[in-house]
Amino acid sequence: MLSVTAGLTCALTLLAAAQSFALSRRCTALSARWRRVVLLDVDRGRALERLQTLADVQKVAEAAVHGTAATVQTVHRGIAAIPFGILEAVPIAREPTRIVRAIHDLTANSVYGAITGINRWVGRGLRGTGHKKPKA
Repeated sequence: MLSVTAGLTCALTLLAAAQSFALSRRCTALSARWRRVVLLDVDRGRALERLQTLADVQKVAEAAVHGTAATVQTVHRGIAAIPFGILEAVPIAREPTRIVRAIHDLTANSVYGAITGINRWVGRGLRGTGHKKPKA
């Protein structure tokens, strides 16, 4: 009976050792997976930070282009008004100058409007808001 008990004890000990070894391997594998998940999360966080930085830079650039275009348009309008004002003061040149000024102003406003519109369009595209999303 002692040999049966010893054999049973030995078998149970080997079984416990095998289970312990298997459990240890599973813990090691889970630990490695957990490290990968943590690293992926860190990488994702860094990527989100870079995207936010890029979005901030894009907003500043868009505002700078808009502000510069508006300033240049105002200065352009002021400078162009000088010769047009002088020519409009001359009676014989008044009507042709008004026509040329109207064409000039229309062209200039179209160019500055296009710059502003393209700037907004590019900005929306970079922000990912260039297209309306379908309603769910």
